[in-house]
Order: sequence, then structure tokens, then C-alpha cells
Amino acid sequence: MNEDRSVHIRKEMETIRCALRDDAASIVENAKLIVDWRHFVERHPWACMATAAALGYLIVPRSRQGRTLDNATVEKIASRVQVSAPPEQAKTKGFLMGIALPLLGRAALQGGLALLQKQMRHRDHEADEATESETAVRPHRPR
Repeated sequence: MNEDRSVHIRKEMETIRCALRDDAASIVENAKLIVDWRHFVERHPWACMATAAALGYLIVPRSRQGRTLDNATVEKIASRVQVSAPPEQAKTKGFLMGIALPLLGRAALQGGLALLQKQMRHRDHEADEATESETAVRPHRPR
């Protein structure tokens, strides 16, 4: 009788331990979901958008009301600041030097990088094939 009871208690304890392991695993999984912001966005997109809009509204400082300055104040400020005309060399660049050349340079750089990446993939593929052919088991052919 005493032995049956101890066996029964041991079985119950084992059942409780298994249940605790399962509960601990589910708690860990739920904690990961709580921390993962993507989960919230997937499940509650409108609430997340409203929260982002509200936070943006609170974070961005309000614009100050524009003040009008009288001429005396403007002259006082202007006398403190040294204003110089831009040098002759700082003229605006033409279309070719200002816009087209940087765009063409960037396109050439991207094209070169794409070509380099393609060549590297090709070499990796060839190296993988060589490794596979060296390690492949060749069938025995009688002579």
C-alpha cells in the first residue's frame, strides 16, 4: 500500500514536471512575441499606425509663432553679422558637371560592382563543382 502510494506520488510529480516544462516553454514563446514589434504590427496594424502618428505628433516640436521685427532690430542684427558675397568660383555648376556626371559615375560604379559580383559567383560555382567532382564516388569499372 505504502509502495503504491509512493509510485503514484512519483508519477504525479513527473506529470507536474512535464507540465512545468511545457508552461515554461510557452511563457518564453509568449515573451518573445510580446517583445517583437513585428507581431504587433501584423496583428494590429491600425492601432500601431495610430500610435505612431500620436507619438510623431507629440515628439515633433510645435512651431513658434513668427515674430515681426522692427527696422531698428534688423539693422542691429545685421551690423553684428558679416555678410560677404560668394566668390566668383562658386558659380552654379552646369547640367553636365552638377547632375549628369555624378549620376553617370554612380551608374558605372554600380555596373562594375554587379559585374564583379557575377564573376565571384561564377568562380564560387566552379570551385563547388570541382570540390564535388573530387569527392564524388566514382563507380568501379573493370578493365
